[in-house]
Amino acid sequence: MKLGFDLGIMKKLTKRIGIFLFCLIFNSTAVWADITNSAHDFSSKAWSSGQICLPCHTPHNADQTVTKAPLWNHELSQATYTLYDSPTMNETTVQPLGISKLCLSCHDGTLALDSFGNTSGSEYIAAGNANIGTDLSNDHPISITWTHQTIAPFGFSSQCMYCHEHIHVQEDPEKYPLPFYTYDNGNTYKVECSTCHDPHNNRAPDDHMLRKTNLQSQLCLGCHNR
Repeated sequence: MKLGFDLGIMKKLTKRIGIFLFCLIFNSTAVWADITNSAHDFSSKAWSSGQICLPCHTPHNADQTVTKAPLWNHELSQATYTLYDSPTMNETTVQPLGISKLCLSCHDGTLALDSFGNTSGSEYIAAGNANIGTDLSNDHPISITWTHQTIAPFGFSSQCMYCHEHIHVQEDPEKYPLPFYTYDNGNTYKVECSTCHDPHNNRAPDDHMLRKTNLQSQLCLGCHNR
């Protein structure tokens, strides 16, 4: 009897695990499929060899010089940036860190889009809003530390950090969840380019790949709402 009982439990458990794995695979595929037909889908370009992920990511021999870079494949900019400054800021600005350095590798205009996989490219971002240059003095500051004094007076939970050690989501339930990044085991959290922008966003091209609409300043108020 005991054996039959155990087998019954095992059958149910196996079925539930199978359903869980199916959902996990389905959801992860849907998430990463968001980049298809987005502004970052270069698969139609001759220099991409029909690849979507390869201009930014690689499964082997990734660049490890930037902390928390996700299997990075694109050449990294060596530029020094002019930073935003304001007497009303409570934090000191620093040269871009982590994921913002990855974004700037294309968007500061110093490197070609097709400079990846240890090759030098020749196709640069055209002049315009996407090519922000190296003067960031008129842009929202990045790589600044998120504190209660810097933006919103919200606390944070250390429980999430057991798995997501480099990303923390602003947790006020009334606000849209925006990610912050840590490079020092959770001692500080940084506002980066991808706090506001989702690099895999395939929504309308005129929304600047924002994580949330900024109609009536909804995105801004996700943080700047004391």
